Amino acid sequence: RANDMPGGWILPNDGYGCGYQELPETITQLRKLGFTTGLWTEKGLERIATEVKDYGSRVMKLDVAWVGRGYQFAFNGMRDAYEGIEKNADARGFVWTTCAWAGGQRYATIWSGDQSGNWEYIRFHIPTLLGAGLSGYNAATGDIDGIFGGGAQTAVRDFQWKAFTPAWMVMSGWSKQTNLMKQPWIFGEPYTTYNRKYMKLKMRLTPYMYTYTREAYDTGVPAVRAMVLEYPNDSVTWSKRTQYQFMSGEWFLVAPVYEDSPVRNDIYLPAGRWIDYWDGQEFNGPMVLNGYAAPLDKLPLFVKAGAIIPMYPEMLHDREKPKDPVTLDIYPSGKTSFSLYEDDGGTQEYRSGAFAKTLIEVDAPKSSDSAGGQIAIAVGGAKGKYKDMPASRSYLVDV
Repeated sequence: RANDMPGGWILPNDGYGCGYQELPETITQLRKLGFTTGLWTEKGLERIATEVKDYGSRVMKLDVAWVGRGYQFAFNGMRDAYEGIEKNADARGFVWTTCAWAGGQRYATIWSGDQSGNWEYIRFHIPTLLGAGLSGYNAATGDIDGIFGGGAQTAVRDFQWKAFTPAWMVMSGWSKQTNLMKQPWIFGEPYTTYNRKYMKLKMRLTPYMYTYTREAYDTGVPAVRAMVLEYPNDSVTWSKRTQYQFMSGEWFLVAPVYEDSPVRNDIYLPAGRWIDYWDGQEFNGPMVLNGYAAPLDKLPLFVKAGAIIPMYPEMLHDREKPKDPVTLDIYPSGKTSFSLYEDDGGTQEYRSGAFAKTLIEVDAPKSSDSAGGQIAIAVGGAKGKYKDMPASRSYLVDV
């Protein structure tokens, strides 16, 4: 908070079986700062009812001991942790697990376990997350810059592209190279500013990512999409040719930098018009973009023409401010729409219909060169209700 950086969760470790000290007081004080507390445990789930119901914890992070005895043991552990939260609070089961098998996505966010931060770590994690999405895991991730090793530049690059994935986690206390610390401000300037930029962008993009996460819940289609998933008829996407880029939802194309270079080569833009997110330069696909200037503070990021991207006001945690006004970042091209999904963000009531959808529609000329063409933007009324839903809302339109 002192570094003006967003964050919604803190997961203290129980010291690999040693237990916690002053846990109720810790959870209470963290809540005052806008953090929800989860527990990273090796010890077990015997106290989960007390930890959830009486103390207010809301996540269980199950480490390697929970998978050591195999598939069924790990699956049952995830289920028990998930149900332990849901049965003891009006809260959603939220579990992190270090690895899992088919079916685990119904209970857990999965992360790639203990890794060392370096350029190779970034390179192999891009197809890792794409493969997880193709295998049914919407919420898959790896620790930012690993937990061992790492450094200022690899941390910045990892923060950048993972800002466009659903789950984002920094694990501290293990890296001797960085004095055991991994916090996003640990390397000082200019790296702190670079990391803050992408953390704040991710927070503002919450309504965009949350909508696609709901779509994943309904359909199984992940928010982080391999190019072949979004462009199955484009033969360029059929091989490993595009394994180092992805679509974040329908509208963002993300091409992470995974080597020590201020230039990104071999970015494939499928058929259609693409807009550079940072400077508005337009590209017409299909094409391969080489020599793209990507200094350390710049993630290669492109927006598909027609995009409608809802954004909340800048804030440090989800309930710091009202979600009003909503900014609509619009890239008009033909007739497009976005059905914004919202619920109370915390309870299980969405399963019984306590949510709202707002249809946003754009009707514009197909080409950006259509002189005098009109652009019509329509924001429908929200359909549905949920707890603490705003009675009214204003919209800022950025075209």
